[in-house]
Amino acid sequence: WLIAKFSDAQWALRLPSAVPVNASEGFRGRTRGGCNARSARGKEGRRHRRGTSGIGFAVARGAIEAGASAVVGSSNPENVTSAVERLGASAAGYPVNTTNESQVAAFFEQWLERTGAPNLRIAAAQTEPVAGGWQLSVTLLQEAPAYALSVAVAVRTAAGEITRRVELSRERATVVVELPAEPLQVALDPEFRLLRRLAAAEAPPILRDAMLADHPRLITPTADAAVQAAARALAARLLERADAERPGASTLLVAGLHAEIDAWLAREGMASRPATLAATRGSAQVWTARSGDGRIVVLVSVRDAPSMAALSAPLPHYGRESYLVFEGARMIEHGTWPPQPQVWELKPKTPPR
Repeated sequence: WLIAKFSDAQWALRLPSAVPVNASEGFRGRTRGGCNARSARGKEGRRHRRGTSGIGFAVARGAIEAGASAVVGSSNPENVTSAVERLGASAAGYPVNTTNESQVAAFFEQWLERTGAPNLRIAAAQTEPVAGGWQLSVTLLQEAPAYALSVAVAVRTAAGEITRRVELSRERATVVVELPAEPLQVALDPEFRLLRRLAAAEAPPILRDAMLADHPRLITPTADAAVQAAARALAARLLERADAERPGASTLLVAGLHAEIDAWLAREGMASRPATLAATRGSAQVWTARSGDGRIVVLVSVRDAPSMAALSAPLPHYGRESYLVFEGARMIEHGTWPPQPQVWELKPKTPPR
């Protein structure tokens, strides 16, 4: 860890071993001076240097480029938001009164001394019509011991989207928001600015989820015997546990020809083939999705039986991916789907008269 303190902000950086702890040396090319930094790997060996806010931002940016994650705190919430947006997905930020020693100490303690990360969820959300508009009540829960957090909650209304912040310092907190239009949906931390553990439904499904599933099931919506045989061989190579021919399967592996996969998706009411994938690209496309009941589904769409057989050797090596395109046994494109925020759908109610 590296702590960089500058001007009105406090930065906490989790550094990989390759990043130098002496920030003034490691990032000298990025700044015009030193920085006030100390190593948090122990109480000994602390380094202190004077600096400015621009220096601290440059240190954070340089550390992130080298593989670090960063947390910034400032007494100005707008500065926090601006810094996090500029630094990107590897940064998170929270308002903290930097003139209050106890708050600053608590800020560093929860991000440096504690293991793990916050685990949040929407516990309840309800809305009521009131004179002049609507009243929305949202309750958030986090695991104990509680973190001190400022959580963004986005409310989609009939007139547009409104974002509010919920200050959460205990295991449970409720915020009441007055809205001019009917709220339809509530999303927790929709831009993923909060450093936290993602819920299972928020994390993008990847191939490894199916590979390690307790009760996987193979579905081959094809009458082609050669394609069926190649699909069974692929399942035997890909799945850690044997295919379970039963309705209660936790994960589905659906393998077939392009047209058959498209038809199966339509019958099941699932989203069609992603726009990033086209049946005319490569000899095979593999992608993950979630069914309406939350199960992970892996789709294997191929041109012919040899294209299916060619996946047995390479596909098990790409467990981190959400989608792949192959030409024979050669992978030509891959990627991971973006995470999906927690969403609470609100039932429409009769507006006030």
